[in-house]
Amino acid sequence: PWKSGDLSTDERIARENISDFSNTTFHVGWIPETLSNVSDRRFALVHIDVDLYEPTRDALAFFYDRVCANGMIICDD
Repeated sequence: PWKSGDLSTDERIARENISDFSNTTFHVGWIPETLSNVSDRRFALVHIDVDLYEPTRDALAFFYDRVCANGMIICDD
């Protein structure tokens, strides 16, 4: 049983950690609501870090057909 804040990370620190890479985009929010903003795009790399089963399942279902040939989906946790 998690409580609010147990699975959070500081967004500023996450952005700083990958600031050297100009071709990255953060999509912060709840899945699947956040994903509607990118439903028309294709992806070479998708990194899913949501810690919970249902959002992970929903993200995989959303991105599976949107990953380019030889692309990669990474799930953290």
